[in-house]
Amino acid sequence: MGVRICILLIFVSTLTFAQKVKWASQIIAVSSEYKDPLLGREFRALHALGRPSKYPKMTASPSAWQSMTADNPDGEFLLVGFDTTMAVKQIAIFENSGAGSIASVDGLDQNNNIYPIRTFFAGYNLSGSQVTTIKLPTKTAFKLRGLKITFNSLRVKGYSQIDAIGISDSDEPIESSLKLTSD
Repeated sequence: MGVRICILLIFVSTLTFAQKVKWASQIIAVSSEYKDPLLGREFRALHALGRPSKYPKMTASPSAWQSMTADNPDGEFLLVGFDTTMAVKQIAIFENSGAGSIASVDGLDQNNNIYPIRTFFAGYNLSGSQVTTIKLPTKTAFKLRGLKITFNSLRVKGYSQIDAIGISDSDEPIESSLKLTSD
């Protein structure tokens, strides 16, 4: 009996401290998306929804959002929504290709108010593809329902791609929530 209670307590404590990761689930607005009648739905904004399709082997992929033009002087944006609203502590943006073009990330609350979360300066990227993580010192003061990611397309030569956008209420890296399998 005592062993069962101990196992139950360990299981419950694991659930209590488990990280909640939510993935973008809807496209609210997008400045543009790559379209080619021969390609069908490839490169469309809908590919930025849900869990990443290329992590950890991130590379250019038709299963990621890509803007219509490579180097738009007017910039680009992607506004996504989440099924669940929550105060967040962390944001992860999976940049498959052309990492380094994010200019800013803003949060959208339940009343459609926009709050600046982070501004990025040229050179923030460590490689051509990466997970760009925003770790906040405390949870947002509002319940986030969406994120607007604004891009400066001229920072990186060629196309930039976004594979997934995740939010969490925890300090634990969002990438650790992904179950990786070997090829």
